[in-house]
Amino acid sequence: MKIKMIIFNICFVILEIALYSRGLVNLLASPVPAVIVGIASIGAFIGVNYYLLNDTGTKKALRMERLKTLSDYQEALDNWSGRSNPLYKEIREAQHQLELFQQKETALKALLGEEAQDGNPFIEVSHEVNECLLGNMKKIVTRMSISDFSDNSQIPANSRFLKQVTEQNKQILAQYDNLIIEISQIGSHADTENLENITNALRQLRDSNANVNLSDF
Repeated sequence: MKIKMIIFNICFVILEIALYSRGLVNLLASPVPAVIVGIASIGAFIGVNYYLLNDTGTKKALRMERLKTLSDYQEALDNWSGRSNPLYKEIREAQHQLELFQQKETALKALLGEEAQDGNPFIEVSHEVNECLLGNMKKIVTRMSISDFSDNSQIPANSRFLKQVTEQNKQILAQYDNLIIEISQIGSHADTENLENITNALRQLRDSNANVNLSDF
């Protein structure tokens, strides 16, 4: 949105300079049209800037609807990853967790080789972990979207919420690590019961995460 405003304002200034420096306004038959042109220019300038400023909410909502993948959420979180944001550490932690999962998922698929296809029980578990992380990232983006960062009183509650969600992600990623370790041992001394326990633990974490409500924080 800021880029659109900058581009419009630059173009507007260039147009006004060209209009007046070439005396095009003075070619009008009387000063009245010149005044009208001036008022129209100011009106257009204020109107377009007002529209661009107030269109932010709609654009943000549309972007929310487009968030489908972990990469989409990674990009969305970039909006709040600057140091000017009092919660930037929590946001960067969430982004780091997304990167970790993508690395671990790549490692899992490498271990499974040709068997890394839909229908493979481990790939299915990986999909469930992906969905769980997507759900948690949606909670974070939603929370950040509705937060008023000019109100310092909101910061502690928002920080607690983000830390709660990222802590859940840590637990999920830790179990996902255990799953990959066990799979890497298949063919030697892999513990089938361990694999089942880890898979169940991941699913329990997914189910418990689904019960976390924004209003709880």
